Amino acid sequence: MTAGKSTDKKRVLIPVATGLALRNVMRTGLPGALAARGLRPIYAVPETVRDALAADAPDCAADLDVLPHAPLRRWDVVLRDLAMDVVTRNHRIATMETKRRYLASRRDRTPWKVRISPLFGKSKLVHDSLNRVREALFTAPEMEELLRKWEPAVVFSNNVFDRSESAVLRRAGALGVPTVGMVHSWDNPTNKGVLPAACDVLLVWSAVMRDEMTTYFGVPAERTIPVGSPQFDIYAQALSTSRADLLREYDLHPDCRIVMYGTSAPGHSAHEPGYAAEIAAVVARLNREGRGPVALVVRLHPRDHIERYAAIAGAEFVRIEVAGRANAGITDRWNPTDEDHQHFAALMRYADVVGNQFSTIALDAACNDRPTFHVRYDPDPVADFLESVERLFSYTHTQRLLDCGASYVATSPAEIADVVVRALSSPDELRTQRATLAAQEGYDGRGLSAERIAAILASVADGRWEGTPPNDDVLCEERAVRARPPTTDVGRAC
Repeated sequence: MTAGKSTDKKRVLIPVATGLALRNVMRTGLPGALAARGLRPIYAVPETVRDALAADAPDCAADLDVLPHAPLRRWDVVLRDLAMDVVTRNHRIATMETKRRYLASRRDRTPWKVRISPLFGKSKLVHDSLNRVREALFTAPEMEELLRKWEPAVVFSNNVFDRSESAVLRRAGALGVPTVGMVHSWDNPTNKGVLPAACDVLLVWSAVMRDEMTTYFGVPAERTIPVGSPQFDIYAQALSTSRADLLREYDLHPDCRIVMYGTSAPGHSAHEPGYAAEIAAVVARLNREGRGPVALVVRLHPRDHIERYAAIAGAEFVRIEVAGRANAGITDRWNPTDEDHQHFAALMRYADVVGNQFSTIALDAACNDRPTFHVRYDPDPVADFLESVERLFSYTHTQRLLDCGASYVATSPAEIADVVVRALSSPDELRTQRATLAAQEGYDGRGLSAERIAAILASVADGRWEGTPPNDDVLCEERAVRARPPTTDVGRAC
């Protein structure tokens, strides 16, 4: 494969290390928005998914390269953890406090870095010094060949907390290549720690996330730009799948209502199969009582296992589906296709009720104004808070979600039945709160996140970036112009 340096387009090198990043970058409007601004995205992906991605779009195969492995460097981690401890001595971050207690409860002895950590105190100078030492010592030389091969005008990482993606940012910075990083999920500022790599511009979903990155980690507000999330852009668009199409896919009656339940990763909760079984029992009862047809669609987390749901798999009004194309060779075991992204959008738009424990699916539901409930109980009594689901609901972002009052909370099997029936009966209840939640977390209904990101990358690549976010009205007009039928066949832009 050649780098194709004869192209007139400036190259944007985009390391894409996980299935979630693949979805957010390659299955959204970002590639088209970059091409429209004269930029050529070069995707550095895990070797295990490169061939599948090349088969998805053969005419873009030359824009795929292999993302080198970034080794785990122990002292890099130690210095970053010590810097994070300085932050938590200055700010009480509920997620970090709970995780610290949880890890401590599972250790036989206290690690030496935990014992010496208090010696570093609360000084911002110490925090900054630890980060400067770390960045000076660990410059990710394994990424230099990739960068010199493509000579990008800018490097963009969708997930700045990923080890491989942040390594590309770090090496790019050492070589003087402009960098743009993104905090790719609403919970990351309060559960991922200090940024692994500094970048020239940091993109976040919302003003809330910007304030967290500025307050906790000292990232300058003028370099931290809320842009929304490209994964939510599709919710502002017309879908090719209708409700009738979706029901046919599931082999359900045209009048059937859908209760969708999205599971969490098995490591977060061992109780998801039991919760799904309780919801299935509610659905079965509603159908027996003539209050149907109602069906349950259980959407599995990419790292969940369908075998865990064997007890309900054969039920008449239950459908169980995986998150999309799987790939065991990538961190989150997920290599989603365009069709996977479109299908999930249709499910979120047409589901009558959405249930989950506490995941990002709550935001997908809010973007689509779908009644939502959370399951918040331990099937068996648990005395230890750290072993209870209450530990998960103590997290900072979960509390922020609950404070909006945009969803129902079931604290027992009986309450699952109550909230499902209530949501089906009164879909407009909590509508205002759902809109508030969506806006708070960065969704404004315009579907412009990919356009904003592309505009910022173009400005950085051209050396024109001055810290002013792009104008949404201008972006809307530019997108509308591109959507008009062309007068000539200009071919497909990769």
